[in-house]
Amino acid sequence: MSNSIVHFEIPADDVERAKKFYQEALGWKISDPWNMMYWLVETKEKGAEGINGGLMKRMHPAQPFMNYIAVDSIDEALKKVEEAGGKGGPAEEGNRSGNGLDCGFHRYRRQCAGLPPVREDR
Repeated sequence: MSNSIVHFEIPADDVERAKKFYQEALGWKISDPWNMMYWLVETKEKGAEGINGGLMKRMHPAQPFMNYIAVDSIDEALKKVEEAGGKGGPAEEGNRSGNGLDCGFHRYRRQCAGLPPVREDR
């Protein structure tokens, strides 16, 4: 199936408390392998079904939980989001960090139901 969720981000007011909660309650492995104050959240064993994500310090009070969606064409996906009633946001170019990760391109979108913004990557 296309347009799958491939990553999530959990913002937390108290990262240490959030790490402890998710590790104890769900057994997730949480680490900061790149020492950049962005914690890798491993929810599954390698090769198993599911996705992994990230945990970060909340940057502003309204910062929502985010899902990242892989799409074949960000332009086509954005057009479909708008046709379905979603609202647009400014496009941002992703970054390349020293660890070689290519974050591509992303854009935040507000869903038609008034849900938090969605950030699409390309």
